[in-house]
Amino acid sequence: MRYGLLGEAGGLHDIWGMANAQTMAWLSLLVVTAFAALLTAVSVRVFSRSALR
Repeated sequence: MRYGLLGEAGGLHDIWGMANAQTMAWLSLLVVTAFAALLTAVSVRVFSRSALR
C-alpha cells in the first residue's frame, strides 16, 4: 500500500521484477485477495465441522 500511495515502484519491482508499477500493484492485490478467500474457506469449513460436534 505504501508503494502505491507514494508512487514508489522500487519495492514492488523487488518482488515482481516487472517494469509496470500498476501491473505489479494489481498482482499484489490479487495475491492478497486469493489468500483472504482461501483462509475464509478454510475457516468456514473448520468452524462448520466443530459446530456439528
